[in-house]
Amino acid sequence: MADQPKIADQQTQQSSPAKLILAIFLTPIFVIGLILFLVWLGLHPHFPSFHIQNFSVPGLDQLNGFRSANITFNVTVRNPNRSTWIYYESIDGSVHYKDQKVGVVMPLLYSFNQPPKNTTILQQVFGGTVTMPSANNHRWMEIMNDRTEGTVKFSLQLASIIQFKKSIWDRRHHRMHADCDVEVGPDGLIVPSSVHDGCPVNLR
Repeated sequence: MADQPKIADQQTQQSSPAKLILAIFLTPIFVIGLILFLVWLGLHPHFPSFHIQNFSVPGLDQLNGFRSANITFNVTVRNPNRSTWIYYESIDGSVHYKDQKVGVVMPLLYSFNQPPKNTTILQQVFGGTVTMPSANNHRWMEIMNDRTEGTVKFSLQLASIIQFKKSIWDRRHHRMHADCDVEVGPDGLIVPSSVHDGCPVNLR
């Protein structure tokens, strides 16, 4: 029984050099991997970001319905990258109430290059292309019910083909889609809680 501690000590002494060699071998690999990951985070292009600044649907307080409206909006588009430009072939826009498209503009903005750390303003009026549900339409009744409850939710959808320029990681063309949910009050004006809201962006 007295020999058992000695055997354990010998096994510990034999395993210690092996652990040291393993640590010396793995540490540089871990450090190099960490450095590469940080470089990837710094150079990998980030999606553009969209934020709602203003949105209004004049005439929403007309209880008897209406067939057309001038929907106005203001959205900022931000390139968050430090050194990568973003090229947009164009940006198309449409406004939806639930599953019904009530307005579309193609394009909102023609092709352009957005520099790094730049913010572009999309400001547009959906004029003759807007068709709201009429008073006898069930969608209009839903709008009026929402209005009675305090807010009406619309969706401003923005689409484009984009490319990250001066990026060593990604030179492909992507289909970009931003979906901006925005709520307006009974007067058709954007509610404060929707101002500066970010829009989820998907790339394919």
